[in-house]
Amino acid sequence: MRSLALAAVLVLAAAASARADGFYFTESLGGLHVGDELGQHMPTTDMTLGATLGFRAGNVSYEVYGGGTLPGIGEGPPPATLSFAGIDVKLTEPVANHVELYVKGSASYAFLTDGDVDGYAGRGLGAAAGVVVKMRGSVLGLLCLPLFFSGVGPKITGALYFEDGYDFYRFHRDADRDPAVESPATAGRATPPQASAIDAQLEHWTFGFALGSDF
Repeated sequence: MRSLALAAVLVLAAAASARADGFYFTESLGGLHVGDELGQHMPTTDMTLGATLGFRAGNVSYEVYGGGTLPGIGEGPPPATLSFAGIDVKLTEPVANHVELYVKGSASYAFLTDGDVDGYAGRGLGAAAGVVVKMRGSVLGLLCLPLFFSGVGPKITGALYFEDGYDFYRFHRDADRDPAVESPATAGRATPPQASAIDAQLEHWTFGFALGSDF
């Protein structure tokens, strides 16, 4: 999976090295605070992993992303986990050499697994802001980091970013599931909530890196 992503970045960077706009790929690690009703059914703080494929045109970027919380480890029934995918539009503004700020709005879909909310899913809306530190270098840096600064061969953009954001979701129970019937996946766990909908306010911070034509 990672080698495929790197190969895609190499091809895109070589094809678009003559212009700043173009495609990019990101990977990220973050922290999540779960509030509202969902906070009663899963850890109120959790870690997330995510990936994004984006296209930048001028100061506007269009992104498709996905990710989720890390599964619980240890003894006992696993806690609920959250998985998500969505699209967003990002507006970027340079503020200094190699430094940019951005804001973005998103629409996404998420579902819950494990715990007493297994099978709940719903749509969400979100907003976020972030800061980016980036520079152009040689695509050979993907093979050996010092070569990024050599200036040899096609150019690629490398960036580090930090983002702070908020999402609101409304999760609905799968209508095909009868919460009164215990399945092997829920055996021994708490009784599923009877509410047909669960609201969630998610506050998150994200740290990640990006590679591509621009970010």
